[in-house]
Parts: sequence; C-alpha cells; structure tokens
Amino acid sequence: MKDNLIRRRKSTSKLIILTSILSLVFYFLMDSQWLSDTNYYLHELMALPYQLFLYLIPLLVLFWIYYSIRTFSELELKGLFSKDALMNILTTVLVVLIIVFQITRFYGVHTGGVFEVESKWRDGEKYYIVLMDKNVRCTRNEYNLINEDDMYVVSYEWNKLTPTIGHLENIELIEMKVAD
Repeated sequence: MKDNLIRRRKSTSKLIILTSILSLVFYFLMDSQWLSDTNYYLHELMALPYQLFLYLIPLLVLFWIYYSIRTFSELELKGLFSKDALMNILTTVLVVLIIVFQITRFYGVHTGGVFEVESKWRDGEKYYIVLMDKNVRCTRNEYNLINEDDMYVVSYEWNKLTPTIGHLENIELIEMKVAD
C-alpha cells in the first residue's frame, strides 16, 4: 500500500513539473508578438492548452499533497537528501513559483490611448516618462526622442500590485497640423 502511494506521488510530481513547464511554454508562445502578427490567430490557439494546464495544475497539487501526507513517515526515515525528498522540494518550489507568476500576470494591465507626456526623468541607466501620474519606463533612445508636453499615442503595460510603475510598449507622436 505504501509503495503504491509513493509511486503515485512520484508520478504526480513528474506530472506537475511537466505541466508547469508546458504551461509556461504555451504562455510565452501565446504572448509572443511574432505569433500575434500572423494572419491565422495562432496565439489564440496557444491559449487553449495554457488554460487547460492552469486548471490541471491545482488538481495535481491536491493529489500530490494527499499522497505526500499519506507517505510522510516514509520520507522521515530516508532523510532530507534522498531522491524522493529532493523531488518533493523541487515540486514545492515549482508550484510556489507558478502561483507567484500567475498572480503577478493576473494583475497585469495594458493601457493605451492619447497621452500628454507630463515630464521625463532618469535614475542612473533607467529612463522614465510620466503619464497620468505613472512612471513609465522606456529605453534611452525613446527617452531622447520624447518631448515633454507633446501629445503621443501610447501603449504601456503596468501591474495593479505596483500601480505607479509601467513599461512602455509603443509610442507615436501626434503631429498637429496648423490650418493656413
């Protein structure tokens, strides 16, 4: 009975690691720009396996916790540096990292529109422009090309966990034409 539970826990650990890695791969494929630029909406197809893995991982974690509790006395006898204990530690760390990654991505926001650059400033090698009281990080080239008090079409990404900091994705100057 105990060997069967240990075998199930090991296979569940391997499944958690595999689905975690695959979910990250499909997330980055889904989020990649070159895939979004195709005419066939391939980035939307990558969202399906990603979403399925997100539902599968918590279920696998529950099974893994159940098997780990049932076989806990077996792990105490083998010691901390046994192969099984290291697999459990790796699985635990991976699950925590996946949870932190998903929570961080859940609070991500993309904002776009016409904005006036209120000001710009730099902190060492980091360059920022201020849009609607948000410090939006940009590259040095963008920083040098942007003028304060000009209107731009801007898209940037920020996180609700750090609402005053963002990252510039795209910026384009709006040229005002004066009527003769």
